[in-house]
Amino acid sequence: MSTNQSAGADWTAGTLPAAAQSRIQRFAQGGSVASSLSSYSEHVLLQDMGFEPISAVVGLSVVHLGQIQVAGLKQPVELEAYSNAISMGLLYALTRVQQEAHLLGADGVLLQSIDEKNFDGEEHLYSMQGTALRFTPHPGGLRTPTGAPFVCSSSVMTLYQMLRRSRVPVNVGYGVCVYHVPHRSLRQALGQTFQNLEVPVFTDGWYTAREIAMSRLEAQLGQAGADTIMHAKIVEQEGAFGEHTAEFRAVGHGWRLMQGLANVIPDVDLSVASLIEQGSVHSATLVDHPAKPVR
Repeated sequence: MSTNQSAGADWTAGTLPAAAQSRIQRFAQGGSVASSLSSYSEHVLLQDMGFEPISAVVGLSVVHLGQIQVAGLKQPVELEAYSNAISMGLLYALTRVQQEAHLLGADGVLLQSIDEKNFDGEEHLYSMQGTALRFTPHPGGLRTPTGAPFVCSSSVMTLYQMLRRSRVPVNVGYGVCVYHVPHRSLRQALGQTFQNLEVPVFTDGWYTAREIAMSRLEAQLGQAGADTIMHAKIVEQEGAFGEHTAEFRAVGHGWRLMQGLANVIPDVDLSVASLIEQGSVHSATLVDHPAKPVR
């Protein structure tokens, strides 16, 4: 079974680095100031909903894409070495966010950023940052069926509306497939030069890749305990790993129904958060240069 299909089943996969463990331990012992990546209005709205923002959490992974797949390149085929490397980076970053939140005693994580960068050509950085949340009316009650803190990348307003409908976030999911379609022969290319014809090898190949990516997304979130995937989309990057290749990445948000949850989510005056947000627009701007002397 490939990394795409198996890594999402265990949210403890991927070792949390010692530096991260040390930071979490200092916070637990009262040696660090509480921090949050939420805006002023989000912070207030979360508290009104019954969530205590505990601390900022981070998950990242740097993956080396050094393995080259050459077998089967004369046939349409998935480049599993690349699919697995991308999945490894994304899922390790995601599980480390959950691990940090778990050590803080959180129920979930509100993701504020998901970033990808590459450097030196073959090293790829996957990074996720968010705020760990504790559900004060019932601590531990909103964790996923696997015992992990939930991960939500939707807005606070969306989270509120879903909770009021007894829907709990489970996780963000990824299904990745890097696919290669072989070159046409010279005879095939010349025969199609002056004709409008469908190229079945490409059509079938891209259909197959999209289906693989989507099925992996569904399997990953299903294993995590989701019964519904929302806001799903498939992003395609052509030429990602050479000519006649494409990366298909299915992304979605897993949710599950929790009967009776709406009864413990309070009515929130949304105008308060709106007024705070409007006020923050006109706040003073901090400067990082010395003031000019007055003459």
